[in-house]
Parts: sequence; structure tokens; C-alpha cells
Amino acid sequence: MDKKQAAKAGYGITGDIGGLKKRKYWTPDGREILQVPQIIETVNTKTKEPGERDGNLDRWLGSPPENPVPYCPHCDKWHDTEELVEECRERAEVRTRKFDKRAKRDLAKDGEIGELKEQMAEMQSMMKQILEGINVRPILQQPSGTSQENPEEPGSPEASV
Repeated sequence: MDKKQAAKAGYGITGDIGGLKKRKYWTPDGREILQVPQIIETVNTKTKEPGERDGNLDRWLGSPPENPVPYCPHCDKWHDTEELVEECRERAEVRTRKFDKRAKRDLAKDGEIGELKEQMAEMQSMMKQILEGINVRPILQQPSGTSQENPEEPGSPEASV
């Protein structure tokens, strides 16, 4: 049984075995979409009467399109003709080249980052010299096996008491 026959027989629609009921929508290029209706409560501005509408109809069609239009993967929209899809592809290529140039230019600035890293290493070494000069041992450079939580090291004044 092919897909159309199965759909006519009722076996082609999934999601009808329980749960929220799904409705069939169509994209402008003719693809089918099964989706739960997004009911939106509205108020008619003229008559002030409340009502409901399906929010999915803002994105998709409620019936198959009579004249399907081509889908454009470059901008994720639908264009009226294939020529417009081709123009969109060319514009996308131009944008890609532009951003590639910008990325290469930004990567060329890595020399500036390298200079900053050198300056940071220089400052760290200067801080170490200053700390050693005033006889302060940095917390991060404690000998292995010791911690600040256990100050009773062998040979320390607290251990002999």
C-alpha cells in the first residue's frame, strides 16, 4: 500500500492513538505538518465578542496550496520563483564571504592577545618576587600533602604544644 492509499484508509495519520488531537497543516511548498492546534482566545474589536482562533494558521496553511512556491534553505522562507531562490543563494554566499573575511581579520588580531598573555605572565612573575620579598608563601603554591584545614605540620609550633 503506498502512502496516499494509507492516508485515505486512515493509517497514514500518526498521533491519533491517544493524547492531544493533531491537525494537518501545509507549508507554502506543499509539505504536510501534523501539529497540535494552538488555540488563542481573541476579542472582536467591533462587536466585543470573545472568540478563538488557531495560532498555527499564522505560520502554515489550513489547506494544501494550489500553487506551491519553492522553499529557500538559505533564508528559511519561501520565494515566488526559483530565480528568487537563486538570488537569495547568491546573497547568502556574499554574506558568508564577508563574515569569513571578518573572522580572518579577527584571527589576525591574536598577536594582540599573545602580547596580553606575555604581559600577564610578566606581572605574575613580578607578584611572586614581591611576595617572596616580604616572606609570604602564596596559598596556591603550598607543598603537596598539606592543606590549610590541617595546620599541624610536623615541626610547626602548633604540633609541639
